[in-house]
Amino acid sequence: MGLNSILILAVILNLFVGIFVWSAQKKSWLHTSFGLMSILISIWVFLNYLFELQPDTFLLKCIFALGPFIVTLSFVWAHYIAEKSASKSFKYNILSLFSIAILVAIFIFSNGMIKEVITSTNVIFGKTYYLYSIYLGSLLIGLVIYLLLKFRKSSLEQKRKFLYVLIGIFTFVVAIILFSLVLPNLGYDNLSMLDSPSSIILISFTAYAILSKQLFDIRVVLTQIATGIVILALLILTILSGSFNQGIINGIILILVSYGGYLLN
Repeated sequence: MGLNSILILAVILNLFVGIFVWSAQKKSWLHTSFGLMSILISIWVFLNYLFELQPDTFLLKCIFALGPFIVTLSFVWAHYIAEKSASKSFKYNILSLFSIAILVAIFIFSNGMIKEVITSTNVIFGKTYYLYSIYLGSLLIGLVIYLLLKFRKSSLEQKRKFLYVLIGIFTFVVAIILFSLVLPNLGYDNLSMLDSPSSIILISFTAYAILSKQLFDIRVVLTQIATGIVILALLILTILSGSFNQGIINGIILILVSYGGYLLN
């Protein structure tokens, strides 16, 4: 499988999991923040895919600008995995991080941090790139430390859910720091395209935790999906019934299952 195929797969997986988790409980900060993070990662990976096809300075600036917002949203869902509510100080800190992310995005588009894009693996950065590297690197390291602290304080049941997400986010963070920040500053920007495919590792561990460890407590949504599949299958069987009598029987079963599924959900 080529790099472009991996990027497209990462786009689809992140988008699917993001929408799936968000739609489970739209009023929950845990579900909303994780869903938005996954959707932003999907957009980020898609921009990387477009950049691989047609290297462009504006695309690369968009890619770098999305990074701080993704990490900030990660702080939010990491908090709500272990906590049911947020203190005023936490809300203030998150608001500050989002404000800084906006300022950094403005800095990226208005400053000569990215001077010229020759090819997707040959980019000329300005002298201010190291400031962005320090900022995003510190933010990513802070996220890992915050996750470890939350993991340590969480209950045994929470740790079982938390562990797989922790492994996934840690691998993702290491890949971003190495391929997007450290190596380009050392003059090795030919490996920078390897950061976004690593999001598959994060989303794979998260998907496993959702299905196996009931992460985000979306069993109701899983039940709804299963019920919908059964009803759809029965509807198709009713339409394709070989005889009128068989159609009546299948139709009655369809109505009963639909009503039972409604009561169940």
